[in-house]
Amino acid sequence: MAKNKQKKCFSKKSEDKVKSVKGGSVGKKSDQKVVSYIHVGDAGKEDLEKYMTGKSNLTLQIYQEERLPDIDENCMINGLDQLGTSADFSDEHHRCSRACPVGCQGHLRPNEIAIYEGLSVKGYLVERKRYRARFILKGSLQAPTKQKKPKVALVPPVLPNDSIGVDIPEKYQLIIDARDHYIHNDQIQKDYGWNPLDKSDNLAMRSQEDRCVRRQPVTQSTDGVRGKMGVSRGISIYEISWPVRMRGTHASVGVATRQAPIQAHGYIPLIGSNRHSWGWDIGRKEVIHHMTRINYPSAVQNHYQWSVPESFYLIIDMEEGTLSFAGDGKWYGPAFSGLEGETVFPAVSTVWGHAEVLIKYIGTNRR
Repeated sequence: MAKNKQKKCFSKKSEDKVKSVKGGSVGKKSDQKVVSYIHVGDAGKEDLEKYMTGKSNLTLQIYQEERLPDIDENCMINGLDQLGTSADFSDEHHRCSRACPVGCQGHLRPNEIAIYEGLSVKGYLVERKRYRARFILKGSLQAPTKQKKPKVALVPPVLPNDSIGVDIPEKYQLIIDARDHYIHNDQIQKDYGWNPLDKSDNLAMRSQEDRCVRRQPVTQSTDGVRGKMGVSRGISIYEISWPVRMRGTHASVGVATRQAPIQAHGYIPLIGSNRHSWGWDIGRKEVIHHMTRINYPSAVQNHYQWSVPESFYLIIDMEEGTLSFAGDGKWYGPAFSGLEGETVFPAVSTVWGHAEVLIKYIGTNRR
């Protein structure tokens, strides 16, 4: 799907039109207008509002300027390339520390903003630029402060992936080992994919097999989707693929009944926020049900100590009434119990613009 869209946005015909616009053969000054978009993290919205009204002692420092390729305006969503610009907001080489906010993962810091600016001419954006900036206090000199002797504190260590969890139980490993029967069957994958009729309106399908869902860049909304197939008996295993840089602050994955909401105002871990869903906040490393939170995996006491792998297993065991997760060859233990008698569907919810979450059906112990 992405390749087809890219051909439409950057065809030879489109390139020729953009060149003619830049050459001056199309469009007069009266037809031109400057288009700008400002993206800022939630924590920086108040600073931006004060700066725009001139009611603060903040000033804007631009620390990076970059040229962007010209593009057809129909290929844009909120000023961003429709093909995916989540990398503009994150640093893939970033490693979180105790100073990072929950869900940071290299995203825009609270005092940072990204500004996209271009010239709109006859349906095309030309002379596009991206500015990275930060809010700082006016005046570079500050009164010296007395240095305090640092306090000695015990900082939890960063945990290696192989130290989290135990060997995957044999009954689950047998299903995983036999996954080739399912993962190479496109019809089965479609039958067990995301449900295009059971999702937030802010989510769109990215594949014809309904395996990949993508969130549109909207504000003040948490958006979820359920799978097509419910589970009430036996063991069913799914693989969830969710890039770290596309998770944001409230990335939640788990199971939900038909009664669970799949869209909410504001930013919350939607899957797990009510009694009809059970979710794992993979940024905070907590499992949540009806707003009751417990660290998961239990060895991880702080969110920055460990990162959930980009691909991991969601294991629904209705023989024992449990939901658990596994990754990197390790099982993290039961996240929830007491699911007997329910019919649950795999589900995710996200607040991150352009987030893409892929689901793959691994298999079951039932015929």
